[in-house]
Amino acid sequence: HFGTFSLDESEVDGIVNTLTFNLLDFAGNQSQTSFDSITFDFTPPQIQLFIDSYINKPKIKFEASEYLQSGRMVWLPDWNIDIIDTVSIQFTEVDFDSSGKTEFIPMEMQKIENGGLKDSIIYTVSFEGIDRAGNVNDPIQISDIHFDITNPVITIAPPEKNIYLGHIEVNYTPNEELSSCTIEILSNEKESLHNFDVEKTLLNAKENTIDIVPFYEFEDVQNYYINISGIDLAGNSSKIASVSGIYFDNVPTEVIIIYPVEDGFINNREVSYFLNEPLMSGDFFWEQTGGPPDYSAPHQVSLVNEELTKGEKPYITLTNSPVLSDSAIYKVIFAGVNMAGSGLDSIIVPNVTFDVSLPQFYDVLPKDSTTFNSALFYHVSEDLKSGRVSWFIPEEDSAQIFSFDLQTEDLSKGAHEIVVSERFQGIEEGKSYLVEFTGVDLAENESVPFTLSKIVYDITPPVFTNVIPSTESYLNSPDISYEINEDLHSGSFSWDFGWRREFKYDFELDELGSGGHVLKNVLPQDVLDEDKDNNLIIIGTDLAGNSSRMELSNIVYDVTPPELIIKYPETNDVLTIVEFAFTISEVLKDGRFICTQTAGAFDEESPRLIQLSGYELEKSQKSKKPPLNKTTLNNGSVYEIEFKGVDFADNFAKPSVVSNVLFDNENPEIIILAPANNEIVYGASISYSLSENLKEGKIIWKKKEGKFSLMGLILSLFSFLSSDSKEIDMVEKELTKGDHKKIVPYNQTELKTGEIYSLTIQGVDMGGNIGDSAVIQEIQVMNSSK
Repeated sequence: HFGTFSLDESEVDGIVNTLTFNLLDFAGNQSQTSFDSITFDFTPPQIQLFIDSYINKPKIKFEASEYLQSGRMVWLPDWNIDIIDTVSIQFTEVDFDSSGKTEFIPMEMQKIENGGLKDSIIYTVSFEGIDRAGNVNDPIQISDIHFDITNPVITIAPPEKNIYLGHIEVNYTPNEELSSCTIEILSNEKESLHNFDVEKTLLNAKENTIDIVPFYEFEDVQNYYINISGIDLAGNSSKIASVSGIYFDNVPTEVIIIYPVEDGFINNREVSYFLNEPLMSGDFFWEQTGGPPDYSAPHQVSLVNEELTKGEKPYITLTNSPVLSDSAIYKVIFAGVNMAGSGLDSIIVPNVTFDVSLPQFYDVLPKDSTTFNSALFYHVSEDLKSGRVSWFIPEEDSAQIFSFDLQTEDLSKGAHEIVVSERFQGIEEGKSYLVEFTGVDLAENESVPFTLSKIVYDITPPVFTNVIPSTESYLNSPDISYEINEDLHSGSFSWDFGWRREFKYDFELDELGSGGHVLKNVLPQDVLDEDKDNNLIIIGTDLAGNSSRMELSNIVYDVTPPELIIKYPETNDVLTIVEFAFTISEVLKDGRFICTQTAGAFDEESPRLIQLSGYELEKSQKSKKPPLNKTTLNNGSVYEIEFKGVDFADNFAKPSVVSNVLFDNENPEIIILAPANNEIVYGASISYSLSENLKEGKIIWKKKEGKFSLMGLILSLFSFLSSDSKEIDMVEKELTKGDHKKIVPYNQTELKTGEIYSLTIQGVDMGGNIGDSAVIQEIQVMNSSK
């Protein structure tokens, strides 16, 4: 049988139920049947559809209140429905999975170019969904969906290229409404400087105007590029519209004339000026106002090319520079037009004198080859801007030694006098000078130098210097030497060598010149008494008659070398410290010991110099003492020691020499290599190492009683001479430096078999330094044979 029954929808809608049937047949038999997870759904699905009003792809977003079993979307064109196809698609499971997520393009529309939509068509979109219970959603549709895949076009009107603007207004027209628009400012090198987005009110499809000066700090009179681009409401980007050659100009044109200057003098046709921005045109006018007539005046000089550009034009000769007349006076006028076409106020520079004539010095005194001590006299042909008097020494490659700038009162046209003592205090007397007058006039024309040659200024007596012998000095030759600062007219010296005993000498002609002189063997032997005081008097008169006298006293003649003897050390000595004893026959100016390593350990500082000082130079040192100049030698090195000296007359002593002197200031190191502590040995052979050759040495075997103890070890160090000790003197090769392995000492005595001994080696090196004892304990001797 089939039957039906009804339930209250409000009680079961949307609820998961269990349906149970209890049955009873006519015979009274009962049964029960249940159906689990039964959902009753009487509510249509709730669906929300989202689509942007302007799109360039069929992207949608939707949300459903429950899982849908099927769905259908229809894109209906609003016009030309007979021509434009309606797009109808079925949703797939992938599409349903995108519910509530980001925008997506339905799968069936992805398979068709542009989803089957046509450019520039407005659509109405509807969606119908059916849930799993077969309920259909309430009708849903969205109107006025603009599908647009065409890029917008932006056109730029003025500003035009290469114009100068105080406000840069950009006029642009999009062919459709934009969602955004960006303006980019670029440099003349097309480097991006700044960009900004325009406000929403300027996005409409009409002509829009914007002043971009507030958005960027433009530099005056610089070339800029302006780019503009936009994105339409559907997200399509336009191509960049650009305009170049835009110059920002909000600063007034400024022209500064630097050269020539008012009331100035010039000797060329150069001008110097500054432009704060380029000019469209500019002209210099030269109108004569005085001086010799210039029949071609006025002169118009038009600027061209780089002459019109921005910046300073430092001292240039213009392309169209005029020919001016010497000594003519001009009024210079500048006129120009800026890039905006506006004429500039004229700039006037009056009283400019063009002068190319050189100034001249004449009637100059003193004459050439003159000795003088008063003034310089000269005339000058015109007023000078500056002048100079320079002094040269021709003998020194014309090197300038002094110069003096003429003062204001010395620069005017006419005659002048300069007192040498007031102006030229740095000039040396007695020298031959070349004097040069030079000047520069107001137009910077330099005079031809006027020269005076071989003039001498001299008011000072001659000066003797570096006289040998000097006061309280020693002399070991019959020579006299001296230097004189200028040429002499005459000169002589006298040698006083006793009571009323005098030798006189007049200088020869070649001994009168300035500079140094040596009078070889000028003193006869009969006036030279050794070890006696003498006096020397030198007299000279210069070419100007100035005289000088120089007296030198207490001069001792000495030709005997000092005698030096080294008393200690002697040849073949051994030193442990550096000490000397010596004798000297007289006081020394210089004395020194030179220690040169000849054998033994290498001394990298050889030869070593020991300089005597103080009392060591004045008297003999009979007992050995360390030198005042503290020093040491290299341990183990053998030296030759040389004593050298020179007296105050520069007589050199014959060196005193001792050789084969060993310096040894370190204790020898003795190491027993075998046997070792607590070792059983067979025989009396031993091994040891010496750090240097020994003068003498002993090998000591000490018999020990009982077991080893620390106290026994200590006592053994001080018991080398007890009756139980066997002292063996080392001989010949046993005393040499180096390792000695498994040797039986030459003087070895018999040791008792089975006894326990300690072993010690002592040594004294060539310098008397005692080596540290090396002690080996608990050596048991099993065979006493040598």
